[in-house]
Amino acid sequence: MLAWGKMFSAYVETETVLTALDKTFDPAKPCHWCVKVGAARETAKQHSPAAIESAAERILLALNRAEEIVLPAPQPHWPRPASARLVARCEPVPVPPPRA
Repeated sequence: MLAWGKMFSAYVETETVLTALDKTFDPAKPCHWCVKVGAARETAKQHSPAAIESAAERILLALNRAEEIVLPAPQPHWPRPASARLVARCEPVPVPPPRA
């Protein structure tokens, strides 16, 4: 996509939009990225086994759903926090008498 965008922007500077589109996607004039990708595909075809190349012998994997993992809910066996174990004061806090 990036290569096509660069090609189109280069062509549109000197050509009309339609001509730039035609030149960008013209298979007779590939850019250097298209040439490299084509060479990589040819190399991959040469190094791949013949059994994989034929469409009739390809193995198509069907949708294999993985088993769902269901974890049990954690049991509430956690120790109570220290603040809950302490005794709370119920008496009012002593206040000193007002100064005269």
